[in-house]
Order: sequence, then C-alpha cells, then structure tokens
Amino acid sequence: VSATLSQAQQPKVPVQKLTTPDATFDEPFTQVAGLRELRNGDVIVADMRDRTLQRIDLKTGNATALSREGSGPAEFLFPTGVYALPADSTAVYDMGNQRYLLLDPTGKPVSTFRMDEGGGGGGMMILRAASGADDKGRLYYSTRGEQRGGGMDGGPPEFSDSGRVVRYDRSTGKFDTLGVIMVPKPKVEASGSANSRSVSIRRVPMAPEDAWGVAPDGRIGVARIVTDEVQWWLPDGKRITGPPVPSFPVKVTEADKRAWQAQQARS
Repeated sequence: VSATLSQAQQPKVPVQKLTTPDATFDEPFTQVAGLRELRNGDVIVADMRDRTLQRIDLKTGNATALSREGSGPAEFLFPTGVYALPADSTAVYDMGNQRYLLLDPTGKPVSTFRMDEGGGGGGMMILRAASGADDKGRLYYSTRGEQRGGGMDGGPPEFSDSGRVVRYDRSTGKFDTLGVIMVPKPKVEASGSANSRSVSIRRVPMAPEDAWGVAPDGRIGVARIVTDEVQWWLPDGKRITGPPVPSFPVKVTEADKRAWQAQQARS
C-alpha cells in the first residue's frame, strides 16, 4: 500500500541557529566513530583510531574510560559505532572482535553479543556496524554487494546491485528483511585459467546509491537516488512516498578523485 504526500502535507521544519555551545571538552579526538548523549547530559564517545571508549562529564570536563583494549570479556579492539538502547543502555560495535559490547546506564560493560544471520556457526556472520536502533532496542543494518553467482569453479563472482535493510531483535534473535535498496556493484576483475584464477574485487568510489535511516519508532526513511524521492517504510508494512525533490548532477573532478585517494591512503 502506498500513498503520495503533497507539498502541503509536509511539515515545516524550524531552523535553529547554533551559537554559543552549552558545553565544551578540551581534549582532542583522532577519529570519532560514534557518540551518544545520556539523560544526564554525559556523552559516550568511541574513538576508533585511538582505540578509546569514554564517558565524558561535560559539566566537569572529566573523562572516564569505560573498558580496556583486548579480546576478553567486556573488552574491545576497534569501537566503530555507538547505539542508544532503551533505559540509557548502549551498544558499541567492536569491529576488531566482530561483536557488540553492551553497556549499562552507568556505562559499565555487562556483556557482548553477535548478530549471526545464519543462526549458528555455519551461518553468515554480520561483520558490520548497525546503521541505527529504535526505541525498543532493535538494531538495523543493510547488506551490500551480496554475491548472486559465480565463484569457485563457476567463474568470477557476480554481485547484486541491491541490498537488504534488515532489523535484528536481540530479545528473540530474529532477523526481518524490511525492504530493498539500490547499492553499487563492486568491480570484479579476473585473470588466469579456471585452475589458476586471480580475482580482484573493488568497490566503485562515489557511485550513486540509496541512503536510509531509522526513526525511534521503527519507521525507515529511504532516499531514492534514481527517482529523487523520499520513501517511508512504516512498521505496519505500508509505504509512503513523497514528491520528487529537485536535484541536479554534480561533476566529479580530478581534484575530487585525488582527495578520495588521499583519504583512502590515510585510512
């Protein structure tokens, strides 16, 4: 079921100017990978490059380390995402250990968990950070470049140009595919024979793709790159599509390409 929103139905968004900050923190960060504000105003910040996970009291300027680097219980290696869960609890995605670290409302690590879409050791482990969480604590992520053919003796692998938006419910361990988005197909280059084949798989920089995000109530907003429309996927399964948003193409210059290459070298 779908409906179209007219311009008159769209709410006017108030503009708020940011002037003097409410608080500051003087210690520098190298690569902030995620942050969230708690009810009392404290902020949890993950720095991927420095490998730190801190709770910052902005009223006093004090920072407290929430855990230590490692692969043991309640430890982390590369914190790359911070997600707000109900009752001021927090999930931190640890790319190094391929798991999530769960923090209680005080910031204390209490447990770890993984998202295994296959349902066991032989399944497909989700080795990526979530893209968001809703107010029920469910995590959302999207797949990209899923293999749909080839590989091994069947020739070079082939990949889909679509990805799935998936919801994971920690309380039940259930995965639900909510819809499909457009994603870039990676570039595949193969050489050699079937018995001695070399395959290179690279992502295409600056390729057009859909963007999406999750609202606290579980609605999914999808910006469609082809039609220039914003589509909402509602929890009851309905789809609401807004009018096309005026847009124009932007040429990718040689300077853009050099900047992208420099960024890849730094990372």
